[in-house]
Amino acid sequence: MKMSNSETEFDYQSVLETCELQGQSVKKALDEKNQSDSSYKNELVNLKTLKREWKEKNETMFEISLMLKRNLQKLENTMNRQSIVNKEITSVQLKTTSLNSDLKKQSDDSMRKTAEMDQNLQKLHTHFDERTLEAEITNVTTDLLSSQDIEIHLQNEFQKLLNTHQFEFKNTYARCMILKMLKKKLGENLGVTVLKKKIAEKRKNIQFLTNQIEKMSVKL
Repeated sequence: MKMSNSETEFDYQSVLETCELQGQSVKKALDEKNQSDSSYKNELVNLKTLKREWKEKNETMFEISLMLKRNLQKLENTMNRQSIVNKEITSVQLKTTSLNSDLKKQSDDSMRKTAEMDQNLQKLHTHFDERTLEAEITNVTTDLLSSQDIEIHLQNEFQKLLNTHQFEFKNTYARCMILKMLKKKLGENLGVTVLKKKIAEKRKNIQFLTNQIEKMSVKL
């Protein structure tokens, strides 16, 4: 059966052109899709990179936060210890001030006592000057030697007392009083040896006092 002229013949060329156009469109769309997929992959990689960096930064910040907390705790402990130390320092300063005051007072007292001792020593040296002592010894020796004999002199004094108080001496009470007077009289007529001994003791005491004052002056 033959086709009529009125029927249109199949246009392969148009179909091919259309297919070609469609293929180009599909290819273009595919290229765009591939490009979009590539861009998406790049964005995904970037996102993963950012996520990793953020995680690392987050971990770093966490470590920094822990370190800051530890440092703050250390600082707080240090401040507490410093507060305790400051209190101790204040206490020590108060004690030092009090001690310095006591030491100054003791020093002033020592200086005052030393000055008094110096004055007393000067008085002792003035009163018990060597020449004065020698003069006293000479006077006593002269007085005692002028009586020729100490025992005879004392016996004479005792006899005088007996003659003067012969009646009262019989009485026990009166005898005691006379004996006291005799002892007093004897005490006024001590021998040269006893007097020298007393003078030597006084000199020894003066020398000891002088040494003590010198030691005290060195310490001060």
